[in-house]
Amino acid sequence: KQKTAYEIKECDWSSDVCSSDLKKGKTMTYNKLCSSLKLPYDVQNDTHLDILSAELSNVAIADINDSKTLLSVVVVSETTGYPGKGFFRLANKHGKFKYTPNKTNQAVFFAEELKKVFEYWDKKS
Repeated sequence: KQKTAYEIKECDWSSDVCSSDLKKGKTMTYNKLCSSLKLPYDVQNDTHLDILSAELSNVAIADINDSKTLLSVVVVSETTGYPGKGFFRLANKHGKFKYTPNKTNQAVFFAEELKKVFEYWDKKS
């Protein structure tokens, strides 16, 4: 059964989806996340991408309120190894990153935020 945005919470990620990845300090792909959460995923399908974007935003906002980190940083593109533009725009919206299309700035922010998330989850376990 596909979960709704309301049903996907931080606990799904930390316990069901990526707890082992978080403990190992590893990222996960969009495809792996969608498979774990039983969400449809096809990069050519705008509806699928909209669903995924909404889910990632919900979890990121909940995590900002709890840990002050962006848990969604661990979910990356299969081809680039980085989160998509939506991640950086969300970080900008919540005052964590000044969004620019500059890939170097994005890479630095990604590395710093990823380190913070792994440190936070390492302390929780």
